[in-house]
Amino acid sequence: MHIIKYIAIALWSLILMAMVLAVLRLHPFIRRKKEKDINVSEGIYATALLISAALIMLQVVPNLGLAFDVLQKLSPQKFWISFLETGSVMAVSALLIFLLTVVVARWLSVLVAGNRHPLIELDADHRGYALFRAGLLLGLTILVAGFSGAVFQLMVPEIELPFYR
Repeated sequence: MHIIKYIAIALWSLILMAMVLAVLRLHPFIRRKKEKDINVSEGIYATALLISAALIMLQVVPNLGLAFDVLQKLSPQKFWISFLETGSVMAVSALLIFLLTVVVARWLSVLVAGNRHPLIELDADHRGYALFRAGLLLGLTILVAGFSGAVFQLMVPEIELPFYR
């Protein structure tokens, strides 16, 4: 059963990354770059977005493994349905935390660097601005990652033990 667990978690990890890439395709500077190559500043910011998403999704994987074990013990009859429900809730909440992190990082960059239009700055290849935005996003993500791990742990079903304090 361990092999099935690791295959299920690996497949779920691929689904998480596909969800992140689908959301990143909706970002305005990626969406408008259909025919042109991206410049260095856009590459820096896109890499920061990917790393930020991976840091948050990294908190989902161990909790998904824990949920696999707990659900296997609690409800073996409805195991796969329960596992898909739990994994879906974790994935959607991770995606929401990632989007919230991106929005808060944008708000903080406006607060610190002034009301610059990011599409113009990134298109003009302002590397300093891109590094600042990327660093702000990654720093905020690292701060939020510990909190998100605790949130995902709350989504794992609990085993009630009698007479345990």
